[in-house]
Amino acid sequence: MTEVHATANNMQEVQTPGNDTPVPAESPIYFEKSKRSKADLLRILYPMYKLGFFTDQLGNPLPEKEAFQALTDFFHINIKVPTKNLGETRKVDNDSEANHRIFKELQEKLEEYLNNS
Repeated sequence: MTEVHATANNMQEVQTPGNDTPVPAESPIYFEKSKRSKADLLRILYPMYKLGFFTDQLGNPLPEKEAFQALTDFFHINIKVPTKNLGETRKVDNDSEANHRIFKELQEKLEEYLNNS
């Protein structure tokens, strides 16, 4: 069986095994490491995970390991153990402003969008 998956730039055909389980196409999205830190990405994604933003196909909560493996595959960056990475940032930054800066930047961009639309 062949499925068609849309990507950012084109349509991609993906072969599926005989049991009709889809084989996902590789994600066209890459995390921009030169502009942002992995810690900032985790500062955003981990609370989203804890708030239940990510589920399986049936709407069931995903175990943390499965959710962050999927996000690792999606963004092409290793974030499989978010609590370890976030714990290290807490030690390095000592719960400083750096741990909250990304949220202020996100808020500014949202307000910029809302004020210009």
